[in-house]
Amino acid sequence: PRSMELEPLRLGDYMDELCSLSLRQHCVCRAPATVVLGGEGLASEVEAGLVAQNVYLNAVQESLGTVAVGAFEDEGLSALSGIERPSYLLPLGYPAR
Repeated sequence: PRSMELEPLRLGDYMDELCSLSLRQHCVCRAPATVVLGGEGLASEVEAGLVAQNVYLNAVQESLGTVAVGAFEDEGLSALSGIERPSYLLPLGYPAR
């Protein structure tokens, strides 16, 4: 988005689908919210990294945890999210103690 904000593409409960597409990684399967980053073209990888950095910083500010997940089923995540080239999943939630 041009306004430098996260843009919701799909709202709803996709926890089971994201869990499966992330190869059942615990951090994704248990997260109450997950941000999918990506875009179109080569620059989308760099931009996704910059956005991920800001999500990390804001998560810490709100006492939340996150981790960049790069292992997932590309085509399935693209179909679910509508993002041509997904780069990262950022599950968000309270850190495990």
